[in-house]
Parts: sequence; structure tokens; C-alpha cells
Amino acid sequence: MIKNIIKIISIIIAILLILIFYLNIYGINTTQFNSFIKKEINSYNNQLDIELKKVKLILNLKDFSLSIKTLDPLLLYENQSIKLKELSTNLSIKAYLDKNFVIQKLFVKSDENEVKNLIKIYKSIKNSPQLYLLDKMFKKGLITANIIINFNEAGEINNDFSIYGTLTNTKIKFLNENNLNDLNFEFKIKKNNYILKNILFEFKDIGFESDQIKVNQKKGSYIINGNLKNNKNTINKNLISLFPSEYFEQFNFEKTSFNSDNNFSFNVNRKFKINDLKVNSKIYLDNLIYNNDSIKLKNYLPEYQGSISLNKNNFNINFSKNNLKIEGKSIYSLNEIDNNFSFNFNKIKNDIKFKTNINLNNHLTSILLLIGRFLISSSYLESILSKLYISIPLSLFSIRTV
Repeated sequence: MIKNIIKIISIIIAILLILIFYLNIYGINTTQFNSFIKKEINSYNNQLDIELKKVKLILNLKDFSLSIKTLDPLLLYENQSIKLKELSTNLSIKAYLDKNFVIQKLFVKSDENEVKNLIKIYKSIKNSPQLYLLDKMFKKGLITANIIINFNEAGEINNDFSIYGTLTNTKIKFLNENNLNDLNFEFKIKKNNYILKNILFEFKDIGFESDQIKVNQKKGSYIINGNLKNNKNTINKNLISLFPSEYFEQFNFEKTSFNSDNNFSFNVNRKFKINDLKVNSKIYLDNLIYNNDSIKLKNYLPEYQGSISLNKNNFNINFSKNNLKIEGKSIYSLNEIDNNFSFNFNKIKNDIKFKTNINLNNHLTSILLLIGRFLISSSYLESILSKLYISIPLSLFSIRTV
């Protein structure tokens, strides 16, 4: 009798061990937890619902919990839907038996969804002026995301949540009617911290890219810093139209291509007001034509015929509040003769300083007319001509030798 009891108990223990081993390694498929998952999702918003297929259960022996995973669920809100690839969570068996909040961790892996659908759903749940503006700005785009959320014992979301994914084929229309087209990037979001990486987009028919843009939320404002660059794009009329016409009406950009590498930082408050803008830019323009019939230029350069070709133009630009500094180097061509040209422009509040160095060593006739009367002989002039530069401060025109 005792032997039979021991044998039965041994069989039961063996079956339990096999079952535990099977649940730990392979798990089982069931629909028993579908109603539980629906109830938990509905507890956040009574208009949220979910369509589920079979749920897979796996037993975690380490923390005595159940891992619950379902594939291809569909999240529903009114007439909108979000396609998911995977939804999984950890269920604390002990907390479940004690009738406490049981979900420890939630993992969501989405399929491709329309950005506008997500914004509309979130706006319906928790509306704000920012979401209204985003809804107006986003015209199209696809988003995929992975979401990891940990919960405390009270069922509240911990601060260590993580969201990462991609945004592709996106079009954004700004309030000033300018568009960002073919916007693509990777993103990672944590509490008060947003990182965008490998950004590509088209603006005014010019392709731009960025390695990374960081956004940190602090005390009601957003601190943004990153970089933006482009490679060998032709300057077009759409881009020039962004700037005041009086600055560029004398330049011909028809055959001009440019590269740029820009670093920037600024703050944005909740009303989208920008403060503390800082920009550091390196810009290269391969060729442009300057057209000007100024009599003053002809007085100094009689050979000047109304236009100057500027080649291999390099600019370093530093901008911050009340401070603008521009350094430039170029090769200018006057009547098919090349010479070096450089300048420094510095503006601090209302104080402006401008200085330029122009190599005039190939314009003998012009220089003789300018300075011949001040020198003893033309032979002396020619001996120093190869080293002659012209320095022009803001309010002074003078000639010096280097």
C-alpha cells in the first residue's frame, strides 16, 4: 500500500517536473489569457480594444512569473487601427494570486503604421496644442516602433521606459508652406531624452542628412543640438527664395554647387519660441558670378567689365546671440586672371568690423594707376608687386606690402 502511494506521488512529481520543464522551454498556446489582456488594455482607456490570436505562455522559474506572448495583434481605437507584430508581458504569479497588479514588463513590437493614425489616436486620448499642430504638419509617413515598459507594484509606469524605431517616407508641411520631403530617420526615446539618428530628407529639392540630433527636455523647455550637412547640391531658385533678395540679387548661382557641414544648438519653449541659437557652419561653393556695374569698382580696377568670377569659396560661420563671425577664402577671376581673396567679418551687437585681403599681383595696369604716383619708379613697383595685398577695414581703404 505504502509502495503504491509512493509510486503515485513519484509519478505525479515526475509529471509536474516534466510539465514545468516543458512550460519553461517550449511553453503552451492558449486563448485563456485573451480576456485578461483585453481587460488590462481597456483599463487605460475604455475606448481601446485589441484583437488577439492565440497566446503563448512560458514559465520563468527565476522570478516565478509567466511570459505571455501573442503575435500579430491589432490595436483598435474607434475607427482607427494599429498593426502590431508582437505583444508580450511578464505576469507575476504571486501578485496574481494576491490579486494585486500583476504585469511587470510590457514589450510591444509594431508593424508599419501611418504616423497620422497614431497621432489621431493619441490626440483622442490626450489632446494638446502640440498634438494638434503635429497632426496638421504630418501629411504622410510610416513608423515602426519597439516599446519596453516596466511597471512598479502599484501598476504605474517606471521612468526607465524605452521606445525605439524608424520613421520612413515622411512628408511634413510647415506653417510657412515649406515642405520636408522623403524624411527618414531612426529614433530612440527615454524619459526627457530623444535621439534621432541617420536622418535623411529633401528640402527645396536639395538632399540633406544628419548623423544625430538630440533633444533633452528640462524645466518646460527642450534643449536641441545636432548637425546637418549636404554634399554637392546645385543651388536653385527655391533655396535662394528663403533669403532676402537684396543680399543675393547681384550673384548668379546658375552653375553653383555647394557642400555644407553645420553644427547647431538652441532651446525651444512650449510655445515653440526659439532661444539661445548657436550655429557653426563650414560652407563650400565651387563657383559663382558676382555682377555689379559699380563705378567705384571701375575706378580702382579699370579692367573690370561688370562681373567677377569667384571660385573655390570656403566660409566658416559662427553665430550666437548678438555675435556673428564669418571668415572667407576664395579665388577670384577678373578677365580670366586668378587671384586670392580672403575676408573677416565680425559683428558683436552693433559693433561691426570688416577686413579683407585681396591679392592684386596679376593686375599690373590697375595697380599702377592706383599707386604709381606715390612710388619712385615702375621698376621698383614691379619688384614688390608679387607681394602686394590690399587691406580694407570697414571704413578705411589702404594699401600695404607683406
